Amino acid sequence: MGRLRRLGRGSKILVAVGLAGAVFGVVTAVQAAIPDANGVIHGCYQYTTTNGNYGRVRVYDTEKGGGCNQFEKPLNWNQRGPTGATGVTGSTGSTGPTGATGPTGGAGPTAVFSGLQNSVPVSPGATLISHTVTAAEAGVTILTSPFEIIDQDGLGGGTTTVSCLLLVNGNLGVSHSVTVSDNGNQNVVPGDSSSMTNILRQTLAANDVVSVRCDAATGDGGEATANAQLLLEHVGS
Repeated sequence: MGRLRRLGRGSKILVAVGLAGAVFGVVTAVQAAIPDANGVIHGCYQYTTTNGNYGRVRVYDTEKGGGCNQFEKPLNWNQRGPTGATGVTGSTGSTGPTGATGPTGGAGPTAVFSGLQNSVPVSPGATLISHTVTAAEAGVTILTSPFEIIDQDGLGGGTTTVSCLLLVNGNLGVSHSVTVSDNGNQNVVPGDSSSMTNILRQTLAANDVVSVRCDAATGDGGEATANAQLLLEHVGS
C-alpha cells in the first residue's frame, strides 16, 4: 500500500486502467458461459440474511462450478421463453370487388348440320340444309360442305349428274357437280355413288342464311339421292 502511495499520478492512472481491464476481462469470461449451451441462465436468490436484504439475485457460470449457498435458493430461466399458444383464427375478410370482364373469345366450330334429299329434282332442285347465322358465328368463317350423290337404280337410267351448291343469302358461293353411272348389277340397289366437297371462305353477318342446294341435270331428275353436311368454323379474323 505504501508503494502505491509513492506512485506518481500518471502511474496511478495506468494501474487503474489495468485493473479495470482485468475486471472487464473477468466479466467477459463469465458472460461467455451465461447462458449455458442450452440457453439456460442459472441463478440464485437470497431468502434470508442478517442485514435485511431479502431477494437479492445473482447468476453464476455452471462451467466454472458455481452454485447456490445455504442462504440461497436456485432460480433458473431460459434466455428465450417457451413458444406461446397459437392464437385463434381471425375472421374471414370481406369478398373483394369483382374484376372487370375480359374480352369475349372467338366462337369455336359450329355443330355439323346434315340434310338428305331422295329423288333430287332438276333446277331449282331441293334445299337440303338452311342455317341462320348467329351473332357469335358472325365474322370471317370457313364454310365446309361435303356431299354424296347415289344412283337410286343401278339397272336403268344411264348416267346421272347432280350439282350441289353452297349459297349465302341465296347467292352462289361455290358449287361442284358429280356424275354416277348404272352399275348393271340387279342385286345392288342402290347403284354407284360419288362425293365432293364445297369449301368457301366468307365474312358472315348475324342473320345471314347459309344453305346447301342440290340440282339434277336436265333429264336426270328424280334418279339420284343427295346426302350433304355443313360445317361453319368461325376463324375470328
